[in-house]
Amino acid sequence: MNYSNHPMTKDFRHQLRHDETPTERMLWKHLQNKQLDGYRFRQQHGFGPYVLDFYCPSIRLCIELDGSVHDSAEQQQKDEERTEFLRQNRIHVLRLRNEEVEEDVEGALEKIWRFIKRLEGASHPLTKVSGSDPQPTNLGGSWEHAGSDPQPPNLGGSWTPQGFIFDYGGTLDTGGNHWGKVLWHAYERQRVPVSEQQFRDAYVHGERTLGRNPIIQPSFTFRRTLAEKLRLQLDYLRTVYDCPTETYASALLDDVYTQTQEHTRHSIEVLRQLKAQGKPMVLVSNFYGNVGVVLHEFGFDGLFDSIVESAVVGVRKPDPRIFQLGVDALGLQPQEVVVVGDSIDKDIVPAHAIGCQTVWYEGEPWDASAAVDRTIPDLIINDLEQLL
Repeated sequence: MNYSNHPMTKDFRHQLRHDETPTERMLWKHLQNKQLDGYRFRQQHGFGPYVLDFYCPSIRLCIELDGSVHDSAEQQQKDEERTEFLRQNRIHVLRLRNEEVEEDVEGALEKIWRFIKRLEGASHPLTKVSGSDPQPTNLGGSWEHAGSDPQPPNLGGSWTPQGFIFDYGGTLDTGGNHWGKVLWHAYERQRVPVSEQQFRDAYVHGERTLGRNPIIQPSFTFRRTLAEKLRLQLDYLRTVYDCPTETYASALLDDVYTQTQEHTRHSIEVLRQLKAQGKPMVLVSNFYGNVGVVLHEFGFDGLFDSIVESAVVGVRKPDPRIFQLGVDALGLQPQEVVVVGDSIDKDIVPAHAIGCQTVWYEGEPWDASAAVDRTIPDLIINDLEQLL
């Protein structure tokens, strides 16, 4: 399957080219028309759910320009997820700060040239510049793409799915609401003396820490997992912002856990009705290796025919391959499967990319100001009951 320039990113790609920044324009003047040692670059090239600033297909190199917006902890987490998706699809990523290009475009081109030659294993005849050379991504694996892009199915009022794939976090346990907002509202209810921005920084710190370190063990229940998340957040708030958070852990844990129990009970009622209709269901989730324990904890036993968990299969959303594993587990064709998830970027776009029908479970987002293309999902719901 070819994930390049999918039709769903076409309008966004055109918009980015039209609204290119002065820094992008400056670098593009030197990259276009094979000016850099004969390498052909493309500008605003779509790959999967993302649009790459500059891309050289012959060596699978993506060059990204980072302005000050990339300095926030939230954006850095998104950048890491984006880079990991590209890495898993055998694309190298070189990130340059805007200032590197604006202040010394020749130096930026030299850095790109060095990176390319490292990829190709060639020696560099030019004078060495100061600073360390960037290292190419260690890709590994042998994931190849071939063929044409599948077109999203048009339901046309005909709702006849043969099977379902469900996301878990944010879909079955929060009623479609982003986990960050769920936790923030608990902080509000418990009157934790922090601002929302301080909480956001703590939340992103906690999620990044858990993503990088094997803190959550396969035996952990959701309650224990939640306790670890809250511990990381509260420790961060106390250390970085000197917030008096020592006494809030227990109240926050009870508050959020009770909310989660209510959401999962409702989800189970709907899933049981779908099961009674003879619809096979698979769970596809980015989780820590303990999703089976969590499902048992809340009473999801027997509802899913198979579980595809990122920590187990080694593929994470938004990589479409994880949804293909779900389709394979169902034993169906992608167009026969409906994927239900709360994230446009991590669930809907990659599921569409392999030809599945999609249902966006719309809840409270992490960033209410972020633009969302509501034409991508085949159906938008605000309650799982709407699937029945």
